[in-house]
Amino acid sequence: MTVTKSRNRPRMEPRTPENPMPIRKFLKDNARKAVLWALEPEAGTTLPPHRPTPPKTTSKSMSTDLKGKTTLMLKSLLAIHESIEDAEAWQGYEGTPDQLDQIRNEIYGILVMHPEVTTTDEVEEIWMEDYATMHLREDQTMVV
Repeated sequence: MTVTKSRNRPRMEPRTPENPMPIRKFLKDNARKAVLWALEPEAGTTLPPHRPTPPKTTSKSMSTDLKGKTTLMLKSLLAIHESIEDAEAWQGYEGTPDQLDQIRNEIYGILVMHPEVTTTDEVEEIWMEDYATMHLREDQTMVV
């Protein structure tokens, strides 16, 4: 391939037997082949096609166990929140979203473990026995 200059621009020679195709087409074709070759799986192996998966949801058994318990969970959360604030027992409790999420998850745990519970008083009593003491111990270890 020879390049001649005319008007200060390089110019390629037209197709000849020594130069059968323009360089751009040659690079484009070979680059595509190189990329396709690099993306091919090794011989003897096959890759499954990538299919997007929906986000994982809670198990069916858990969701059916908690069906219709949302109002109970919310009322219990409010009752527990108010009792913590009234007693000022949990040091550092400010009702932050993380703290409320933690209590909410604990309430859902109670509802799954005790499906017979139907009132906020029962949920609050179980929470006080099982979880409130745990939070108080955490506070005492942090203070000491």
